[in-house]
Amino acid sequence: MKLLIADPNRELSASLANWLVENGWPQPGTATDSNEALEWINANGGVDVLVAATDLSPKDALTLRQLLLPHLPDLPLVMLSANPADAAAAMQSGCGFLVKPADGAALDAAIRSLFEPAAPEPVAPSPTPAATTPRVAVASPRAVVKAVATPQVVATPKAVATPQVAATPQVVATPQVVATPQVVATPQV
Repeated sequence: MKLLIADPNRELSASLANWLVENGWPQPGTATDSNEALEWINANGGVDVLVAATDLSPKDALTLRQLLLPHLPDLPLVMLSANPADAAAAMQSGCGFLVKPADGAALDAAIRSLFEPAAPEPVAPSPTPAATTPRVAVASPRAVVKAVATPQVVATPKAVATPQVAATPQVVATPQVVATPQVVATPQV
């Protein structure tokens, strides 16, 4: 797996890279700007996971990913930012997000979450109807416990007519296949 950490803070990138290696990940590449990131990606034949900062220049994390998507359409990104408000933009783009300064364990979890299937939504249990739930009277030891039934109101649905619309599908345009160039992206000065 090819990992690249692109952050203007060289110490943070090195710290995260060292933590990942010490915990079984392959040696990640590091870059301090988006041009170095593009050079690393081109020199290494691509990247499997991009970890990039919002304060990266000349292109920020999301812009860099957008530049790479035509060539690496499934490129996952973990976005790093000192501003927690950037989390919404990351999530809208389908990216992971960590608040800087991030630690290695958090980055490890964020990378793993990119490849794990999403947990299913929990299903709330349906409420038990009141008529079947007995009520117990609390009293002294000599008292008799009684089950009290609650009356139920049952609604009878009425039939409602639903209008139906017939539609005729039409072919608007035929898509064309366009060849993708071999060069991934070139750094901008």
